[in-house]
Amino acid sequence: MLEVKNLTVAFRTENGLTRVVRDVSFSLAAGEIIGLVGESGSGKSVLSFAVMGLLPPGAGFIEAGEILFDGRDLSALSRRAMTKIRGREMSMIFQEPMTSLNPVFTIGAQLDEVFVNHGGRDRAANRKKSIELLERVGIPRAAEIARSYPHQLSGGMRQRVMIAIAVALGPKLLIADEPTTALDVTIQAQILRLIEQLARENNMAVIFISHNMGVVARLCRKVMVMYSSQIVEITGAARLYQAPAHPYTKNLLECIPQIGMSGRKLNSIEGAVPHPGDEIKGCRFAARCDGAEERCRAKEQELRRLDEDIYCRCWKG
Repeated sequence: MLEVKNLTVAFRTENGLTRVVRDVSFSLAAGEIIGLVGESGSGKSVLSFAVMGLLPPGAGFIEAGEILFDGRDLSALSRRAMTKIRGREMSMIFQEPMTSLNPVFTIGAQLDEVFVNHGGRDRAANRKKSIELLERVGIPRAAEIARSYPHQLSGGMRQRVMIAIAVALGPKLLIADEPTTALDVTIQAQILRLIEQLARENNMAVIFISHNMGVVARLCRKVMVMYSSQIVEITGAARLYQAPAHPYTKNLLECIPQIGMSGRKLNSIEGAVPHPGDEIKGCRFAARCDGAEERCRAKEQELRRLDEDIYCRCWKG
């Protein structure tokens, strides 16, 4: 359904072009849920904005590569054509529902707008669909909630509203950008079950973006690890924990607190992530990698296939 080929996204800045996504390639089938993990600032959200056609005009642009959705190259479509696709065929849940929802409109009005923007002119029918959607995502007293404003709802309820808006028109692809951030673990589990259920019922593909490795392991069968604007590993979720291929992935897993480690110092990755604008000759992780060799600093390794559905951007992988 979705195939991203050698995608590079750049931003125009005072210091020239800054490439925040570099040579990214992956594919996604209908009904598949794939995780995208990495530190803050690695380029995860920008990658999703590029797929959705939401890069800020005049600043961000696709410098190279293709984004194929059902055979159509999205990077070549006009803004008007993309507007018709967004919502109906692909949709997105943003990080913070309180800032994504309009504070001066009721929940029902914001759900109704989805149908109006795609040709729904019957106000009563639109409101009926909106209430049904709220019920579908597990919101009690849906008719009452439809008359409420965002600030009157809890974080978990607002996130359910965002999910309802995202799946209102039955999209083939859903991008969930850290949808469980700032929610307690009980609500997190409910949101994950809801996304999983909607994907299964609608045969909907999902890109689930998170920095929480545990959450990704719970939901996804395949995981992409992103570091400093590049995909450095693509592998199965089970294998990611049992036998990570890239040194960055290994280090990232070692930073996760473990049961029984009380009194021991938590591992950390020495150094800092390179600035997206830094042009580095070799591997972008080499300066922080304990096993880096001369060839790692001299030439960048491409994302190469190690096994079926396993890819790694490392000379030693």
